[in-house]
Amino acid sequence: MSKVYDTIRKVKDRQIKLITAFSLPETIEKASQNRPDCIIIDDSFDKNEIERMVHKVANRKRTNNASFAILKTSNYRLVATNGIQEYLLKDDLSPEKLVRSILNAMRLKKTQALLIRTYRVNKRLMKRLIKKRKTRLGLAIENITRHLMPKREPARVS
Repeated sequence: MSKVYDTIRKVKDRQIKLITAFSLPETIEKASQNRPDCIIIDDSFDKNEIERMVHKVANRKRTNNASFAILKTSNYRLVATNGIQEYLLKDDLSPEKLVRSILNAMRLKKTQALLIRTYRVNKRLMKRLIKKRKTRLGLAIENITRHLMPKREPARVS
């Protein structure tokens, strides 16, 4: 982690505020206080712990806009979870790559949020349209059946 910290300090022309946390409750508390744009998680945590951390932070109102990046020690260990926007290798880390990855993670998070919002709005619109169509279709079918089916006259009793 010290190599990453040094790399972040070497970043020029970017304002990056680094806050460290070493447990799930501490991460949630610090993320709520500081409203970060990007949260970088070390892959030394257990996969389930990472999933819980991402889920809890992403579902809080104050931190739901934060993007997530994982620092990996190697490509051989699988740490794929929902909600992670970027993966970085520790050995290959440079200030330029770090900034590019953080910006990519933030851009991807904003794109995902826009896609979800657009999907929900369009889903609502489609439901309204289908509801209108059903009522119009029902009226049309009723009119057609009224014209096609002759009126039955009541049976005469003699």
